Amino acid sequence: MTPDCPCCAANLFERLIAFEALPPTGLFRSSAKEQLAHFTLRFELCTNCGLVRQGSKPPPKDYAQIDRAAALKLPQHAGDLISALEHKGINHKDLILEVGSNEGTFLEALRSAGYTNLIGVEPSIALAEHSRGKGFSVINDYFGAECSAGVVQKFGMPRAIVCRHTVEHVPDPFTFVAAMRTCIAEKDGVLLIELPDGSAIPELLNVYELWDEHLCYFSSENAALMLTRAGFAVTENLSYPYLDTRNIVLWAHPGQVQSEIASDQRRHLEKRIELWRKMPGAWRRVTTEMERQLRAAPKPVYSVGASHSQTNFFGFADLGGSVDFMVDDDAHKVGKVPPIKGGAPAIISTTQFESSANRGTVVLTGFGYSKWTQRIRSHARNAGMKLIDPEALVKAEK
Repeated sequence: MTPDCPCCAANLFERLIAFEALPPTGLFRSSAKEQLAHFTLRFELCTNCGLVRQGSKPPPKDYAQIDRAAALKLPQHAGDLISALEHKGINHKDLILEVGSNEGTFLEALRSAGYTNLIGVEPSIALAEHSRGKGFSVINDYFGAECSAGVVQKFGMPRAIVCRHTVEHVPDPFTFVAAMRTCIAEKDGVLLIELPDGSAIPELLNVYELWDEHLCYFSSENAALMLTRAGFAVTENLSYPYLDTRNIVLWAHPGQVQSEIASDQRRHLEKRIELWRKMPGAWRRVTTEMERQLRAAPKPVYSVGASHSQTNFFGFADLGGSVDFMVDDDAHKVGKVPPIKGGAPAIISTTQFESSANRGTVVLTGFGYSKWTQRIRSHARNAGMKLIDPEALVKAEK
């Protein structure tokens, strides 16, 4: 990453929060004897625009070798995004480029809606090949200035560019977005950017959504500022709920470069910055109470879920040694050992939990999955097990 902020170009960062001796997320082992590397995950806050980014260097992700699909299903608002393309004048024969097309889920949705001129850019060898198997034209590469020029040379200027949940993974987001500006139709091009709303983390105390694969955490204001610095005019700045958090959706078209923070934006950004500064203290208080409750909790201890949000939750709280089992229905995870700091819980399925758990404690960490959590909660209550609800602790802190 460059020292300057990708959103406002200032170099006014301060330390925010750090988590020591963490294993990389997503590495599920067959045995606890398999050793994992550890690193320190640090975050810093831009005091000018409120962007949060990693201030440390975790093990680099080679997305060319990643073979997991990022989206097994589309969010509920995906249909709204596709409908909006037509309302913004994109017809079914116009060239649409998806940057970070993954295994082709959104391209499939576009094709189902009648769009026929679709291309993707995806660095993962396996996922690009998977998309090609669905009949899509996919460039297997990291997107940037060189790739952008290649798109134009081979396919012409895209009328629309779609980039969903990719910008937050990129080491230099400004250069990444600026490359899109060089290959979009100048007069009537449409840009769609979707990314996690980083400002939800301090607001909701979803600290576990800070993780090693996301390098930057944007608010709606500083994300829009980054686009205007790259030469886009932002026409809509929307928010959509997603699981227990929310996503930002930005619609833009080619415009003039602008880099000033408007006065109304400044007021919002100052509030965002203050919330981020309060977050570390609030998190310490919540985790201290969680530790107290877990010390007194009957054993064994089960948690709901074994994805990055749950492994981060216990790792960031230094409570990984308190968990004996993590309940998850992903066949890739069941029977494995999750990358959790300070512990090596076994991953079991919901069915296994219901057939074997008759004592102990359940920590309700199925963030955003209320129906699944309710199913596990119901069994735990019927079995007389203790329940610990982290969301209740967060509400008490607020």
